[in-house]
Amino acid sequence: MSFSDEIRTLAGEIERRRSFIETEEATKQALILPFLEVLGFDIYNPAEVVPEYRAGWAHSSEKVDYALKIDDEAAIFVEAKGAGVNLNSYTPQLAKYFNSETSVRFAVLTNGIQYQFFTDLESANILDRAPFFVFNFEAIEQPNIEILARFSKEAFDQESLSAFAEDLVYKSALQAEFVSLIRNPSDALIRFIIRETNVHAGRVTQRLVDRFEPLVKESLSAAILKIVGESFQPKLAPEKADEDVSEEAGSEEAVVEESKADDLRSRIETTTEELKAYEIVRELIESCLPNPEYYHYRDALNYFVLVYDSSPTQFSRKWFARLRLGPQRKSVEVRLPLTQVLELAPGYEVRERPDGGPCFEIASVDELRQLGTLFEAAVKGVI
Repeated sequence: MSFSDEIRTLAGEIERRRSFIETEEATKQALILPFLEVLGFDIYNPAEVVPEYRAGWAHSSEKVDYALKIDDEAAIFVEAKGAGVNLNSYTPQLAKYFNSETSVRFAVLTNGIQYQFFTDLESANILDRAPFFVFNFEAIEQPNIEILARFSKEAFDQESLSAFAEDLVYKSALQAEFVSLIRNPSDALIRFIIRETNVHAGRVTQRLVDRFEPLVKESLSAAILKIVGESFQPKLAPEKADEDVSEEAGSEEAVVEESKADDLRSRIETTTEELKAYEIVRELIESCLPNPEYYHYRDALNYFVLVYDSSPTQFSRKWFARLRLGPQRKSVEVRLPLTQVLELAPGYEVRERPDGGPCFEIASVDELRQLGTLFEAAVKGVI
């Protein structure tokens, strides 16, 4: 079984066990030790997984829950808390252990569900204030599993991990800056875009910059959303299986089906109006999303789907709204009971779709801004 498969299997076990866990000790036994075992550590060997480890100059009564040793040297500290406990207030406790043991470069704070990984990028041998990586068993993503694999006993390399942790911090900071620039582009960025794209000939004045600000903001958002949307575009045709060249009729049939799928894909076009609607709803619901990055869209031939899912696919059941934004008629469909929609969307003529949820017509995409409470209720229903 691959590392990824083991992590996903453990996630299922954690989901089944957590309702029975009431104490910190139960969290260690049922959730944390199995996790350390998946990382390749022998949890039954006290020379490799050392419980109640007294770190450096820490007081004799203050002991980190586990020290993971590699080649007889402590490599990672693990401080455990009970399942469901908020970890944010326990960083100083972990720092006390970490700062007293100069040979250890990595420390983990966990409640058995979430694992916060720390190091000392800001000052040598001083625990950073924030984790450089967080792994959450309630929201598993393949890229995070690949990062986690670097902490397995077999792959662990302190120097390369330190450099990788630094890269993660830089990427996170850059991503935050990019988001800020896209939402509120600076004058310098607008000037750069005008010059580099050659959309305007002549001198770039402040008046021109002011005129282009909303255009640049909307265009940047639309371009990025389009790229993201294309990466999640459903594959309408199954991948080809091994062909049997003797079955000519079957091959011809497969070609026809693939041709139909290609034709259908070519007819799906994500419009600027749909992307604008996606952005408006994002602004309305972002404050109530535990993981804003799970908000996505899927474009189909007849409607535009808003999804909250860690891995949206063609078959994702976590859609919360469907928008039909035709040139003549526009409508909103939400995944809520009819009575609730009538309450949250007063003044609209709401009807029940036979193949979906309650829906009603709107005059324009800008009208979505008036429906914040409706979209919040709908997305909360799938979180």
